[in-house]
Amino acid sequence: MEEGEYLFDVTDIVAHLFFAVGTTDEVRVTSPAGEFLGTFAYPEGDEVYVQVDEKCPALTPGMALFVDYEGAEANYRFHTEVVSVHPNQIQIRLPYAIECSDRRLTQRKAVAPDAGFWFVAEGGGPELSFVLSDLSDGGVGFINAHNVRIQIGDSLRGVVYLPDQTALQVVLDVRHLPVREGQRFVGARFTAISLADRGRLARFLVTL
Repeated sequence: MEEGEYLFDVTDIVAHLFFAVGTTDEVRVTSPAGEFLGTFAYPEGDEVYVQVDEKCPALTPGMALFVDYEGAEANYRFHTEVVSVHPNQIQIRLPYAIECSDRRLTQRKAVAPDAGFWFVAEGGGPELSFVLSDLSDGGVGFINAHNVRIQIGDSLRGVVYLPDQTALQVVLDVRHLPVREGQRFVGARFTAISLADRGRLARFLVTL
């Protein structure tokens, strides 16, 4: 993504934050009471948790915060508020938007065709089993080797299989249909994936 781009879709925001848990060493939180450092914990529902130490200033529910952090190839910032304060942990509201100062917010990782990544669409059968070409916390790309009729805007329900046999139940929204070197590809984003499966995916992506 270009500098100053924002992520607004709640599904993409949750996906990005799950990935950020495994790739971000620390976050800088700015509050009216002062600045402090912390680390992300996995989101739960519409809340996000930040682990803090004893140097954290006094915070109160409803207090506005800015959260800044650095990813692998970009810097991010969002505005939020305190939901509750606990020993060594604060609960903050899921942000309405996340700003990226460089590159894209969801980092796609290319995967080899023989690496064992698959998307199997509902209904099964060889023609509905697709080898993945790339994978991210926000969606997948796959090869349409059997030239199945797929159009932009289609909703595909099925299972993403990882090489370790982890099965992720997902619903995909088809966003683009590139053709490269005579092969038909499908690019799609997740519109439905459970929090548990999103966590499994985020932890796996960190290993790639």
